[in-house]
Amino acid sequence: MFFETQLKELRPNLIAFARSISRDPDRADDLVQETYLKVWSDKTRFASVSNLKASLFVLLINTYEAELRKRRWEIEDPDDIARDYQRACDDPEMDLRWKVLADAWMQLEPEFRDALRLVVIDGIGYKAAADILGISIRKVKDRIFRARLVLSLLSGEDVHMRDFR
Repeated sequence: MFFETQLKELRPNLIAFARSISRDPDRADDLVQETYLKVWSDKTRFASVSNLKASLFVLLINTYEAELRKRRWEIEDPDDIARDYQRACDDPEMDLRWKVLADAWMQLEPEFRDALRLVVIDGIGYKAAADILGISIRKVKDRIFRARLVLSLLSGEDVHMRDFR
C-alpha cells in the first residue's frame, strides 16, 4: 500500500519533468504512463528500491531517450503512403496502378493534397475541413475538384474515393 501511495504522490513531479524534456503535454503524459507501466510490470523490484523517486526519474529519462533513438530511424509518413503502397503490392496489377497514382499524388500542390486527404481519405466533412484549413467550404470543394482533375490527368484514370481507401 505504501508503494502505491508513493507512486501517486510522485506523479505530478514526473509529469512536470516529462513536460520539460518533451515540450509536449500529450507526449509527457504518455511518457509518464509508459514509465508507470514498466514500474507496475516489475512491481516487486521497484517496491524494494530505496529511492523510488530517483528510480522513476531515471526510468522516465531512459524511456524518453529510447524513443528519440527509435524516432531517428523512422521516416514520417503522415499520408500513410507506405502502408497503402504495401497493401497494393500484394496485387501486381494494383502495384503498377498504385505507383502511378502515388506519383501523381506527390505532384499535387500541398493545398490540394490537404483538402483531398481531409475530406476524401480521412472522411471529415467540408465544414470541418474548411475550419482546419482556414478557408471557405466553396474553396475546399474547388480544391478537391481540382485535385481529382489533376490526379486523373497525371494518372490517366478517373480518380474516385475508392482509390484512396
